[in-house]
Amino acid sequence: MANTQGRDIFPPSCSIIFLLLQLLSYRKTDFSVSGPGQPVLAMVGESAKLQCHLSLNISAEDMEVRWYREELSPAVHLSKKGTDMPEEQMWQYKGRTTFRTAGPAKDQAVLTIYNVTVFDNGTFHCEFKDSTGSADATLWLRVAEEGSIYGI
Repeated sequence: MANTQGRDIFPPSCSIIFLLLQLLSYRKTDFSVSGPGQPVLAMVGESAKLQCHLSLNISAEDMEVRWYREELSPAVHLSKKGTDMPEEQMWQYKGRTTFRTAGPAKDQAVLTIYNVTVFDNGTFHCEFKDSTGSADATLWLRVAEEGSIYGI
């Protein structure tokens, strides 16, 4: 066993390298993401459109865009550089979602959920990821049934 006698176990150069590695892992993204300030309302059986917006008019077309509930994976819908990734999708959403970019700079991500169910009620997150890092926003979908207090 090594006798440290009051000396550091790791030489100072190792401490500096460790600190640099930690700083590199905290990369700041060059963008931010926002969602609507109000919950999105939908009736059971109808479609719901959830939208997120990238700051700075950055295009989402070359990014990974992940829509998810509580966990990052599996996703509600995942698109990598414009290609849908159905193999990473929650089974509850297979065949019920489409994703597209919108806006003049393709800086909006629009997720459409078809045939909305009570299961869809709650929190959704949209995450944008590129080589500089990632940013996300939280949205709320409120689902109502015919005759409920939110219904028509």
